[in-house]
Amino acid sequence: MPAQLIPGSRTVVLTLQTGVDQEGNPMYKSISYGGMKSNATLDGIYSFAQAVANLQTFTLVSLGLVDRGRLIQA
Repeated sequence: MPAQLIPGSRTVVLTLQTGVDQEGNPMYKSISYGGMKSNATLDGIYSFAQAVANLQTFTLVSLGLVDRGRLIQA
């Protein structure tokens, strides 16, 4: 039987480079923003994440999106 996804919550994850360690390796920090509507468009989420990133003092390395939901048999 086919499976169906019941949408749940979405979380945006910003990864920022906060500096370098004593050996010159980059150090990172992640900031998560949950509560994104499951029907929010990817463009809207991306615009939100970019706006938040512009307020940060550290350099943005990547943006991520974590989708949570339930799989059920259809």
